[in-house]
Amino acid sequence: MAFLERHRITLRLDQLLMLTIVFIVLGAVAFGLGMESGRHLTVKALTTAAKRAEAKQAEEKKSLEKALVTVEVEAVQAAPAAGRAIPAVIDLKNQAENGKYTIQLVTYLTRQSAEQQIQRLKNQGLEGFVVPRGQYLLVCVNAFETRNEASRLLTELKSKGIAPSDAYIRAFPA
Repeated sequence: MAFLERHRITLRLDQLLMLTIVFIVLGAVAFGLGMESGRHLTVKALTTAAKRAEAKQAEEKKSLEKALVTVEVEAVQAAPAAGRAIPAVIDLKNQAENGKYTIQLVTYLTRQSAEQQIQRLKNQGLEGFVVPRGQYLLVCVNAFETRNEASRLLTELKSKGIAPSDAYIRAFPA
C-alpha cells in the first residue's frame, strides 16, 4: 500500500475486482495461446520425425540391396578361386514374400563364421540365411507369416540348445 499512497493512487473495491478479473482473463488467453502454439510445435516435430524415419528406412533398404549385390559378387568371385561351390546367398525380396518375421540367432563380423553357422542350421534341417547390416552379418533362420509361429520355433530351438538365449524374433528385413 505504501507505493499506492506515495503516488496518490486510490483503488476502490470495484476497481480492484475489475483489475483482478482483467488479469485472470489475460492469463487465460496467454495460456490458451501457449497451448495452441505448443500443439502446433508438437505436430510439426512429429511430422518431421516421421519423415526422417521414412528417409532412414528407405536409405537402409537401399543399403541392404547394395550389400546383397556386393555379397553376391564377392561370392561369385571367391568361389572359383577357392575351388568350391558358390555359397547360396539369400534373396531377401523372395524370402520376405514367404513371411513377415524371422528369428535372428547370432551376429558375426566374418563371412566364414556366418557360413559355418548356416551349415550347422542346414544340418539341423533349418533354412538359415545372412542379412548384411553394415560391417555385421546377421544369421537368421526361416521366414514366418505370424509372430506366434516364430515364437514356437524359437522356444523349440532354445530348448534344444540350437539358439542362444539372446536370440529373438524380428520383423523381416525389408
